[in-house]
Amino acid sequence: MLQSRRHHKKSRNGCFECKKRHIKCDENHPICSNCGTAEIRCSFLSRDEPYIVQTVQADTSYISTNSSPRAKESASSASSISDLNVYLKPTVEIDPENHSNDIDSVGLYSVNMVHLKLFSHLSDEAFRLPDRLTGEYEGTVPGDLYLQYASSTPFLMHQLLASSALHLSITSSDSRTREFYQRYATGLQNRALSLFHENYPVLEVASTNFAVLFLFATSVAAHLFCETLHYHRSTLDVFIDKFAHDINVYRGVIAVVDNLGHLRESEVTADIKMSQLLVDLPDPIGPDCNALRDMICGLDITSPQFKAYEKSIDLLQRCFDLHKTSGDKILIAAVLTWAILIPQDYVDSLRQQQPEALVILAHYAVILHRARAFWLIEESSGRFIVESICRRLSSDWQKFIQFPNEALR
Repeated sequence: MLQSRRHHKKSRNGCFECKKRHIKCDENHPICSNCGTAEIRCSFLSRDEPYIVQTVQADTSYISTNSSPRAKESASSASSISDLNVYLKPTVEIDPENHSNDIDSVGLYSVNMVHLKLFSHLSDEAFRLPDRLTGEYEGTVPGDLYLQYASSTPFLMHQLLASSALHLSITSSDSRTREFYQRYATGLQNRALSLFHENYPVLEVASTNFAVLFLFATSVAAHLFCETLHYHRSTLDVFIDKFAHDINVYRGVIAVVDNLGHLRESEVTADIKMSQLLVDLPDPIGPDCNALRDMICGLDITSPQFKAYEKSIDLLQRCFDLHKTSGDKILIAAVLTWAILIPQDYVDSLRQQQPEALVILAHYAVILHRARAFWLIEESSGRFIVESICRRLSSDWQKFIQFPNEALR
């Protein structure tokens, strides 16, 4: 006797995909729950609207209060790399022996042409570093290396496609196209972070996964860094809030780089040499930050604050020194390195917009200004930061930002 199909109240306004699969649609917009779970495009989306996987807040309740310090530290590191703490439940698996799965064969094998365009764009000369910003410098990670690992690592591939979409949004002159790719970049990065959480609910770095974690962490940090400089500059307050927020993501890079011992065991030892820049910076010798040192020596602040400012200034001077010795090819690595390594106490002072923290940020903006030829750095971002800080600070502080003002001329 044939089993009758389960009855349900018909949804007259349900999406096309649910009707085709003969299941009840909850009519949720812009993506119904059934399509979201099955990861197929919902007909509620407009033709030019990107499919963005809906994500939820990560559940960290599995970390017991009695867990070991190492477990808690590992969980914190994983959360640092994925600042949004997104978590996506495992998707519906397709059983090749069972054709009754709620995913139709046409939807399963359909090709997203936008993804193909984004993948092709990764090889575009406009997307890659200009020759004068790479050269023979060891701090540059080859783009081919990212693609090599992304081909077998879905979360890295999604992140690379997100960066490709971000570049297209930045370089487009059409407002609708720019908005389309910006939203696509956000959706793909959310998906990348979700997949990362599925693979590494607790971060454990080993020689077998160091390379891919290093590549993913640096690409996520660079993506957020670029997005902040291009799309979060309506006011100085907006920029500082977003920049300080993204520092938590950059901490994830530190969590990976702290395990550099695995680099020597990695099969890509000959290619990944950016670690030399991150951990073996030369001692600061230049005069570019002398005004900053004089400034903090005259402040009535606590010892932790002084040490945080001092380290931030030393790191900044090292970036200036590297630029003098290595030229423009060091700039991209320098701007990211400073943001990755600055102490948390400095970030807290910056978030509070302490005048001395703003002065240090103005000097950092000089490095941004010098690196403006690359698309990651919005052309006027350095000037925006310096001029905004000049307007914000009182006359007593203007003498400390003479160098940044002169550097813009």
